[in-house]
Amino acid sequence: GGGLERNASPFINFTWDVSDPLLNSFWVKMYAAISSANSVLNVTSGLSGLSEEKINSIRGEAKFIRAASYYFLYNLFGTVPIIEIPQDASPDSIEQIGKNTPRATQQEMVNYMVEDLTFASQNLPVEENPIGKATKGSALAVLTKLYMHEKDWKNAAATAKQIMDLHYYSLYDNYADMFSIEGENNKEYIYRAPCIAQNGYSNNYMAHTFPPSYPVQSNWDNFGAQFRTYTTFYDTFSANDARLKCFVTHYTNQSGQEVELLRDANGKPLNNVRSFKYRPDPNAKGENMGNDIVYIRLADILLCRAEALNEMNGPNNESIQLINQIRQRAKTDEVQLSDFTSKESL
Repeated sequence: GGGLERNASPFINFTWDVSDPLLNSFWVKMYAAISSANSVLNVTSGLSGLSEEKINSIRGEAKFIRAASYYFLYNLFGTVPIIEIPQDASPDSIEQIGKNTPRATQQEMVNYMVEDLTFASQNLPVEENPIGKATKGSALAVLTKLYMHEKDWKNAAATAKQIMDLHYYSLYDNYADMFSIEGENNKEYIYRAPCIAQNGYSNNYMAHTFPPSYPVQSNWDNFGAQFRTYTTFYDTFSANDARLKCFVTHYTNQSGQEVELLRDANGKPLNNVRSFKYRPDPNAKGENMGNDIVYIRLADILLCRAEALNEMNGPNNESIQLINQIRQRAKTDEVQLSDFTSKESL
């Protein structure tokens, strides 16, 4: 229920069409970002009085934004038109370029993103300053995900290793705190959307996740749209897994009634568990919370390398060690190389 169901329903029922407003909103936002990045790149080609290093840093940031936007579109639509505007183009010629540029081929699309992200990774700083600014690590992280998408295992493994070899990122000790306001300055985040408790710049996930009549603070909203978690997913975690602390399976509602979300009295799955991964912001304003939204973090990159090495070599010690780094942080049981007899089983 709730307003989001109106957006979700066509996708649940496989009935979306080209006029779908959600899909079109992504298309418009990403091409707006691409257009802005192209404008920056055009301006930098005529700059003087700045060092080559500074200009390349600006260009690297623009190329990161452009490539990350194209990758977002590529994940949704497959190949799309690659739009580049000549510096002296008139409004009419820009209109024609937009209307008449065909979809790129897959190889053209991949090569274009790889070139942008490689340039960005070579010219951006390692430190994320201010929060949310493109970095060497974020460029390499999106590049890793692109190689994974293409099943280019060799380059995926190598690029993930480049991130690890920066020795800048580390797994955050307390998983349950990582996505809280207090924990967001950790060194596990690589690529994020910084959020503040203000409309248009916020994380509004939790307003959709609170179960009905949950004892929320007076400054928090609790929406009708309900983000639920399947019981079968909850059951994939071992009982000793610290990540279970981020789920709500039982609560006392505002009327003092006990509410179960995992299973009913007969053991039947209720498929109603709530993921409180983004721990509610104490200083939220309605639905608007300040928890940064993370797109790629180090745990993801470690698993990318583990998967890529497995795809190339089958079960191997390094893949197992990478997986176990994450399982150790979760305080749960480790896996053993002897547990896996084939690439498919791992």
